[in-house]
Amino acid sequence: MWKQVALGKRFGAARDEKGRVYVWGQKKVAELPEADKRRLRRMELPIPEGAYVPPLLLKSLQGHEAVDLQISEDRVFVLTSRGRVLTGSIEDLLNSADDSETTPAASIQPTEFEGLPTIKWWWVPRSWGNSIRCMSVGRRHAGFIDDYGHTYMVGDNTFGQCGRKIKAKNVNPEDGTLMPIQESREPPEWFKDPAKPLLSVPGKASQVSCGGRHTMVLGEDGRVWAFGDDSRIQLALGDTRSKPQDMLGPGKRGWQSIYNMGDEKMHRLEDNNPHAPRVQYSYYDPHCQWRPKLTQQPPPRSGKPFTSPLWVHLGNKISVFCHEDEPDWASKRPPEESQEGLSILDEEKARRSKDVECNILFACGENLY
Repeated sequence: MWKQVALGKRFGAARDEKGRVYVWGQKKVAELPEADKRRLRRMELPIPEGAYVPPLLLKSLQGHEAVDLQISEDRVFVLTSRGRVLTGSIEDLLNSADDSETTPAASIQPTEFEGLPTIKWWWVPRSWGNSIRCMSVGRRHAGFIDDYGHTYMVGDNTFGQCGRKIKAKNVNPEDGTLMPIQESREPPEWFKDPAKPLLSVPGKASQVSCGGRHTMVLGEDGRVWAFGDDSRIQLALGDTRSKPQDMLGPGKRGWQSIYNMGDEKMHRLEDNNPHAPRVQYSYYDPHCQWRPKLTQQPPPRSGKPFTSPLWVHLGNKISVFCHEDEPDWASKRPPEESQEGLSILDEEKARRSKDVECNILFACGENLY
């Protein structure tokens, strides 16, 4: 019986109750030129597609009990009970399918990321060493947290979603004009840099969540740190959209500022207002952050602030936060000026609210649909 299933664009993966991993999907074929595709459509002929591979068992993972399974756009990630992270290319796994009389299997060996802590000796108990305890895999990057609360990032860093430094400006070398940041169509270089602890996030982390091109880390102290793409204000830093008056940068006036377009870095606003935007972009700045920033607090409800998030989950261009809340009938809100206090019935409901769990969700990011 399968306990966890992950679905991609052309493939899927699952793990069963015994910790075994299965993958299935459609093999890739050579991309046809557009002229050939149009010719096939005119002739009402189907465009060639790769062969479908039914669910096959990963033989190379035998002896490693999988406790978590996630996928990116081109790889499958497996977290074992010993805290090891094993990954393999979906295309290589499907191409290595071994059709036998019994269950189809793939024999290709998975790969481990350099720099992630692992327990090297099999006889050392899991509780005695330091290894990975949880992970989150996005579309082109992934994050991991070890037993000590350190965060590790691997994968594509085009928008700073791995917390590594990026170019402040993307300049066209031919004419010197500014260009938007563009994501490569090639698969990300997962093993280009070894995994290192993300020192820019203070304290210990309890959860990491990776989205399409952004990342958030929830600390044990309840604070949330965000970095990566912010083009859809999905980092929860407030309304950081640039305005027409920001074209010349903050504090700039006159035609001479045109020569300095894009040179102004985003500047922090006053920290005395917890609900003010954390950063502000000038008109020509790329809307992304490679340095982790504290997210904005949700607006208080009837003057009562919300607690720290219980969990954070990221989508392609959205972010969702879950906070504790109290039911409307027992929220213990302060009485209005026309009221002397809560009624006896409200006080009784407030006492009973201790046994009632109620959560509230906050979301930010893409709202096109």
